Amino acid sequence: MKEVAATDDRGSLPTPEELPSSFNDLKNQLYGKDNNKVSVQDFHGLQQALDNTIAWGKPPDYLELIAIRIEKARGKATEVSHVGIQVLVCAAIKEMEDFPIEDLEWDTLKKWGATLNMAKQLGFQVGFADNLLKTKLLAYFATQKLLDAMRLKKKFHFS
Repeated sequence: MKEVAATDDRGSLPTPEELPSSFNDLKNQLYGKDNNKVSVQDFHGLQQALDNTIAWGKPPDYLELIAIRIEKARGKATEVSHVGIQVLVCAAIKEMEDFPIEDLEWDTLKKWGATLNMAKQLGFQVGFADNLLKTKLLAYFATQKLLDAMRLKKKFHFS
């Protein structure tokens, strides 16, 4: 699991009072305006699935149910101008739903964040996708803090 530094310069864990700030710093990195570069190639197998899709503007079969959920959540059909970003958002949602928490890496979270940031900038916001990403971020953050605590305990145990 690739991680972002979660301890301060003294090698200690943040206090309970510092945890919300530490989480918000991580969230700000994920949702930063500059984190918006993503392409079809960033999603394993997506380009091939698109190449095998017969109808233009239709997501690959494995993303079809997610596309329907998105349209229901947004309350309208996807406009032609948003078809491309919808496919990327569908791919990100699929990965978020299928990805095991114990395998989460910062780069994967950043890719999902970049996808949702780009979608938002294009006027294609999907609330349940944002909620899913925040849940994954919180799981990642908690896992990192637990790993930091175990390393610190081990360090002092063997000192």
